[in-house]
Amino acid sequence: MVTPAVRLVSTLGIASLLDLSEEQWRVAAAARPDQSLIFLLDARYAIEALRDGDGWEVGYPRDIWRLDRLPGIAGPGGRPCGRDRLRFDRITHPRLRHLGKRWTRLRLTSGLSIGAARAGVDALTRFSDFLAMVGADSLADVDRPLLERYLAHARSQPGGHNIKRHRIDCLNVFFQSPSRVNWSTGAEASASYRRRRQPPASSAARAPGADRLLARIGILSLIPGDVPARAVLEP
Repeated sequence: MVTPAVRLVSTLGIASLLDLSEEQWRVAAAARPDQSLIFLLDARYAIEALRDGDGWEVGYPRDIWRLDRLPGIAGPGGRPCGRDRLRFDRITHPRLRHLGKRWTRLRLTSGLSIGAARAGVDALTRFSDFLAMVGADSLADVDRPLLERYLAHARSQPGGHNIKRHRIDCLNVFFQSPSRVNWSTGAEASASYRRRRQPPASSAARAPGADRLLARIGILSLIPGDVPARAVLEP
């Protein structure tokens, strides 16, 4: 394990293991035994931790969070979270990424599970991809019609019903979060979505998918007969 790793480092002519990113090491060690790559990544990880330190002041500005370096976060049952990561680098919209990091830090430090936090980041990543697809450069462009389009788009993507529903639920929580700020100015948001009560409907008459997702996000709810009942945007 060690000898092949040392030979690989010597052939690359580098001065430090930090000269290559983790992805570059994976490519460079692709033909080596798996143990060599694990050894090299472990060594690189330890050196980087010594160089940079840990804590929120160091980890928060990064677009890939290493949760074992962030205080106050534990895995299931209070166990150390290992080398779990949250990847904000996949959220291509800069403003959405900034808000998503604030939202996720609040959730994690409030005791939310790592799995739930990861699901929230995934939901924001999907929404960011959609914004790029439709050319919405500013979050000020996010209005009710655009969100309706996103819900239709989300339904068309691969994955089971529960996965799609969970992504929409996470996005709804993000919009409703008390920590959110105004999309364009950074000031505290002055508006929120509120759902209007709908007439009771039997489970057979109510569609199990999009209608409930729309109702959850508080944008538009369709009652039996496809008669739209608009949600209220509070001042």
